[in-house]
Amino acid sequence: MLIEGWSFSDSLFMTVITLATIGYGETHPLSELGRYFTIALIVFGTGVVGYGISSLTLMLLQGDLPLYLRRRKMEKVIVRINNHIIICGLSRTGQYALDELISA
Repeated sequence: MLIEGWSFSDSLFMTVITLATIGYGETHPLSELGRYFTIALIVFGTGVVGYGISSLTLMLLQGDLPLYLRRRKMEKVIVRINNHIIICGLSRTGQYALDELISA
């Protein structure tokens, strides 16, 4: 808008098709300064978009989301459990406690 004096919609359209690497063509002819700006927009814009996508992917696959989903699944299973006894540790003492529970 500032460099070429275009409307907001024309400027937004050009920015989106440039960053999306679609490149339908120019809405209006570009000046030399406009071409340099477009080159910088392509180089830096696609870099920022690529970094954002990779960061989002990393967060989804290695971040808190998998832990949250696993914990939520475990909590749903726990809610459905009724009349169960949990024995922690199956050493000799735990085995004795298990045998006593089974016989009782």
